[in-house]
Amino acid sequence: MRDDGSESSARESLVESEAFRVGDIFSFTEDYVDLTVQKAPAIDRSAMHAILLLTRVSKMVSHDIESRAQRPGGLSSPAFYLAAILWLTGPLESSVAAAISGMTRSAVSSLTKTLVRDGWVLRTHSETDARAVLLSLTESGSARIGAVVQNVNDREKHWVSNLTADETGQLIALLAKLVSPAPDGTQDDGS
Repeated sequence: MRDDGSESSARESLVESEAFRVGDIFSFTEDYVDLTVQKAPAIDRSAMHAILLLTRVSKMVSHDIESRAQRPGGLSSPAFYLAAILWLTGPLESSVAAAISGMTRSAVSSLTKTLVRDGWVLRTHSETDARAVLLSLTESGSARIGAVVQNVNDREKHWVSNLTADETGQLIALLAKLVSPAPDGTQDDGS
């Protein structure tokens, strides 16, 4: 709780904040958590604060990278990741591309139509299985994706520039731990 500690103070701060500005994200999450704990005292404050902050920062970084690096390169964020996967792996069956990217087959199919139309990707049928569709980058797609990857990495470097190399390593380790199996061996895959 900040200021005078009252619910109205936290509420006013929350309502008046410009929560989309970088400097306001931490204040916004503190106010949000304070108000939630006041209304539902059994809430785990630390868990809520950590995940809310992670979610907001993730959305902010994703939006920045898409608007400043991927879209100027001619790709949406999902299209970028599919094209980058094909750049790294070479031709893939669309079902394998879906599994690697974490997208559904239908999402990959829809995205592929756009990428084919825009000259990034070729769709061909497998020589061994006529039902399988192979996706590969066109020559033009292969030539363009490297520049987009570099632009994305420039934004990534910007976002971690306030961290030391050790802090970046710690962040990576903590995020990996966050999605690792629980001590009882269970793992929540988010579905």
